[in-house]
Amino acid sequence: MPILNNIEWEKKYKEHFEKQDAEEIVVNQDKDVQDAADERMARGDEEMNDVEKELLMKKTKYDCLVRQFWAPERRAEWLARMEKAGSIPGSAQDNRAASAISSVKESIGDKEEIPKYSPLVPEMWKERMLEFSNLHVVKFLRIFQSAMYLLKFKTREEVCERGTNLLIWKKIKPYFQIENDDSFYKAISTYQPFG
Repeated sequence: MPILNNIEWEKKYKEHFEKQDAEEIVVNQDKDVQDAADERMARGDEEMNDVEKELLMKKTKYDCLVRQFWAPERRAEWLARMEKAGSIPGSAQDNRAASAISSVKESIGDKEEIPKYSPLVPEMWKERMLEFSNLHVVKFLRIFQSAMYLLKFKTREEVCERGTNLLIWKKIKPYFQIENDDSFYKAISTYQPFG
């Protein structure tokens, strides 16, 4: 059933929350462009041209998306803010509220409830990948193999069966489960696609 739950979560994310993430990214892009323009004005440099603005916006979007895989400091800050606001995801308070709402919902009718969502949660996708790493059989290993090579995370000899190009899930699975600087998530965060 965990796979079905993941599919439902993905569906809810696409239907309800992806737009909120996109809006938050645009807000961050505008803020970064404004900050860079203000910094240039303070130094007395000329204004940013459209190419520079476009590149800065791409870098900001990339940074926002990467934070969803690896950002331990930002995750701690986000959890502290959520705790202060009294709305930590998965807390007992949320469960009590959800059970109370569900009992009222049953009496009202069968309307689907959209849960609360916080845009661009640090390490959100890392949590999903940790769930994924508990699986014993995985399809489409070529995707992981390509990602490992692209990120220069591990060499072919370290992740493939000896003398072949066949990726072994048992060899790479631990890298999805560890949470230190040798993890796959850290490799994602350090990858720089900009030349």
